[in-house]
Amino acid sequence: MQLDNTARENKNSTVFGYLSMLVEKGIFKKIKVNFLLVGHTQDHIDKMFSRFSKKLARCDAFTLPMLTKFISEAYTPEPEVHHLNEVYDFKRFCNVGDGMIIKVLAPLNNISFNHVFLIKRDGISHNTTLLFVKQ
Repeated sequence: MQLDNTARENKNSTVFGYLSMLVEKGIFKKIKVNFLLVGHTQDHIDKMFSRFSKKLARCDAFTLPMLTKFISEAYTPEPEVHHLNEVYDFKRFCNVGDGMIIKVLAPLNNISFNHVFLIKRDGISHNTTLLFVKQ
């Protein structure tokens, strides 16, 4: 997984808690998270959203179907657009009770300078662990 290196949106306990839960539940065996270096975000994602922005600057999307149409037309290959009717409040879930997520999040301190993380289950104790990877 490659993310922008922003503490508020991506490098925080909610994101790492969610990823840890995916490993804990066996959905993934391990997850490697790479954070881009400052100033190195010019990739396909930025290019695609730039095209969306340019298209929407020229076209008014007053309805969800219109927005879907304009987004689909703005980039090649045509992106798949999915509408979400609801989104689970995972941040609230993390802050309630003494569940597994709270235990996983406890060691997250001073991670701002690390750029690569590995989340995996320990082969001996079968605990989910977060490792800082030196690059």
